[in-house]
Amino acid sequence: MSRKNNPLICITLFAMTIILCGGLCQPLCAGAASNDTPEKAKATEAYVPPAFLSGAEGTVEVLAAVKKEIFKDPGLIGSHLKARLAELLKNPERLDFLAEGLSFDVENNDISYDTISISLKNALFDALNVEAAYIDIKNISFDAFALFAQGRLRVRSQREIAAHINVAEDDLNAYLKHKAEKIKVRKPYVRFEGEKLLLGGTFKYGIFTIKFDATGVFKIVENTKIHFDIKRLEVNRMRMPSNFVRKVILKINPIMDLEKFPFKLVMKTIAVSGKNLIFSSKQVIK
Repeated sequence: MSRKNNPLICITLFAMTIILCGGLCQPLCAGAASNDTPEKAKATEAYVPPAFLSGAEGTVEVLAAVKKEIFKDPGLIGSHLKARLAELLKNPERLDFLAEGLSFDVENNDISYDTISISLKNALFDALNVEAAYIDIKNISFDAFALFAQGRLRVRSQREIAAHINVAEDDLNAYLKHKAEKIKVRKPYVRFEGEKLLLGGTFKYGIFTIKFDATGVFKIVENTKIHFDIKRLEVNRMRMPSNFVRKVILKINPIMDLEKFPFKLVMKTIAVSGKNLIFSSKQVIK
């Protein structure tokens, strides 16, 4: 059969024409979209302040109660900080937390540490399982009232951070499937093949199911966002022009965003090692 009369090619070209005219931004018609029921996000349990804060109101009273409790339990701040971190990361399989050089400034509502070292295994962050992470932070300070009264890890400042984060291929695929409803890409997948990265999936437009496969690299954007930079894109095994590629890139990115991580992570490098994606950071924050 000639290329001109090949029905698969004709369908692909027709669908691609529709998409290039703006359809990619709304790839599912209302009827098709109703077939996919989004998973309900698990409700986060409301924070319950420590019992010793019962009756304390406002910053002054809360911090006075914290200061009084520290005389009974000198490790109070560190243990509470670790507990809140564990809660935010959905209770990792392992969480090692070492904090040194504590300073508690009641007048300025400030808790600061000279260094904090964190090592964790299988922590869940924004639906992404982090297989392993090692984080070292120097000269970091927190809002004391927010930590105890609200259970929030509000970082006021941090001087230097070094991070090493490991995400397994299987976990990244699970994350993409979770995100599929948002980006309207069905059956998304990513594969690590040496230095070559493969990303693909399908999306629907009316009666058409468009399958795409892409090769490219991951890159860091704005310090925390991970984008997939497509070098080659095929739809139903046909190579697509650059304007089509740009639309797909805008649709699927960012693949993930670490901006809401409890500490300010400034990612500098990203690399594939075997079946793992590794983010690294060592940055002095001015």
